[in-house]
Amino acid sequence: MTISVLNPGQETLIFAALFGFALAVGARRKRARNFFSPELTTELKGLAIAAVILAHVGYFMASDTRFLFPLSTLAGVGVNIFLFLSGYGLTVSALRQPASIWQFYRKRLGKIFVPFWMVVIILLILDTLILQRSYPVTTILHSLLGFFPAADLAGSFNAPLWYFTAIVFYYLLFPLLFLKKYPLFTAGLFLIASRWVLDQTLPVTPDVLNLYRLHTACFPLGIACAGIALWQKPLWLKGLTKRWEILLPIFKYIIRAGLIAALGALIAYTTIHSGVGEGYKIEQQASLITTAAVLLFFILLPLELGWLRWLGVYSFELYLFHWPLLYRYDVLYRFISPGWATFLYFLLFLALDWLIRQALVRAQQAIAVIGKPGNPGATAAK
Repeated sequence: MTISVLNPGQETLIFAALFGFALAVGARRKRARNFFSPELTTELKGLAIAAVILAHVGYFMASDTRFLFPLSTLAGVGVNIFLFLSGYGLTVSALRQPASIWQFYRKRLGKIFVPFWMVVIILLILDTLILQRSYPVTTILHSLLGFFPAADLAGSFNAPLWYFTAIVFYYLLFPLLFLKKYPLFTAGLFLIASRWVLDQTLPVTPDVLNLYRLHTACFPLGIACAGIALWQKPLWLKGLTKRWEILLPIFKYIIRAGLIAALGALIAYTTIHSGVGEGYKIEQQASLITTAAVLLFFILLPLELGWLRWLGVYSFELYLFHWPLLYRYDVLYRFISPGWATFLYFLLFLALDWLIRQALVRAQQAIAVIGKPGNPGATAAK
């Protein structure tokens, strides 16, 4: 469906004001001081999914692409952040709590495939019953396996899930290539392996192949960053850090404020001059620069943004179902102005995500009860 936007500038300001108000209400002084705290990574996930959703609305649904500009240019940055945080998180976990290959697959693949299967099955049922839309058996089987070779926003079952195929690839490869003592070398191995795979003849469309190439550096960069973050500082560097904290507190805050302002200006510039449509290499460079600036900006920012953290908690489910609900099952844009509707969709998505989480928790509890020894259900199953 196409959203009719009569006054894109005004509608963009309405959405920006609502989203900014939500950010301000949930903001508080940052408490965690470590490099990439769980709170910070969750906020970054929230920022990433917001960027992806706004790009899909502004560029692919709105009748005028000026709606949500320049916020709508950050989809590539959002994908970069997701891949970076995946590489970073897997590496930190592997360094702190090593696991066998089987343990890794059972934990990590189960964590992403269970909600994925739930959403895919629900969408297939809804498409059949409500839209009378059917799919070839091969498409259904590929979807259940997590393989999405095309990203046709109008024609594909769920076009944004091309990313799911990419993340499954990295999850399958991670325990095979990861070297605990050499995380930086591991990052290089992943970059080489990714580029080698992309040079092969793959059963995907050219558009999807271009998306893979555009984001191929971010997962290895996350691995490398985790290796550096957990590196043991030498004594001289620890001493220098202590002197910085004790002797230069005023200059520290001045420099931080200057860096935040400079990074904000850089993000604003690269967001507007994103390189989209100028070839994947130029777009990749601009996207990586913006991603690095965003990560540094949030590391230095002395505030925690609760609104982004809420989005981050449910970011995976948001990613899984936002496009079909927006494009095929719209319930807001046809009745409400685009600026208000876009913000209200975020609230609606959070409510649906909460329901999905509750359903998963109840299902897991039921399975655990049935599987207990001595339970009548378990006895009958035997």
